[in-house]
Amino acid sequence: MNEIELVNQFAAARGLRLKGDLTRVSAREILLPLLILDVAYGYIRQLRPDDFRFQARRSAKRIHEAYNNINGWFFAGLKDQLEDAAIDLMDQLEESVKLDILVTETAVWNIMKFWPEPTCTRLVASYMTYLLAAGASVAWEHIFRSSEGYVTKNKATLTIQAEAKRLAGTMMAGGDSDAPERRVKELRDAEAVLGRKLVMWTRQTDET
Repeated sequence: MNEIELVNQFAAARGLRLKGDLTRVSAREILLPLLILDVAYGYIRQLRPDDFRFQARRSAKRIHEAYNNINGWFFAGLKDQLEDAAIDLMDQLEESVKLDILVTETAVWNIMKFWPEPTCTRLVASYMTYLLAAGASVAWEHIFRSSEGYVTKNKATLTIQAEAKRLAGTMMAGGDSDAPERRVKELRDAEAVLGRKLVMWTRQTDET
């Protein structure tokens, strides 16, 4: 099953109306925000609510609830064949940007490494979750429209984005969060490359 067949059956299962001719590129674009969140899940798993207290625990819990909400929406009603095809695409995307994810994560580590463990690891996971959720939100707004043609926002991706930022802020409260300008530039450059690679993936539709 290729991307076109997957999106057609996904749209039928979720009651979505496709506009225009569907190509493998446009099909990948439709799936991109959901696939980006799958990459983010590797970091979300590191933000276990039981590892936090008070406001931080609430933020972590909301992140997991929002992720489960959109992931459940994506897979609900899909047959096993569809699930297998979607998981295969998720693996393809993750493999294609693996190096860029590592570069970005390393740039985040270089900024957060002055924090003691386990806070440092959790800050890195929070920032990567925030960054990927932001990318998923942008991709969603670019692709999904209302029946009247208006831009739509996805509440789940926005919640993940906001709560990941709030969680990081809670963990950093009272500390020195200033980072060297050089490290910040390295992170911004890595983010830009990762964003381009995520978009480029939608264009890589050869069968090889």
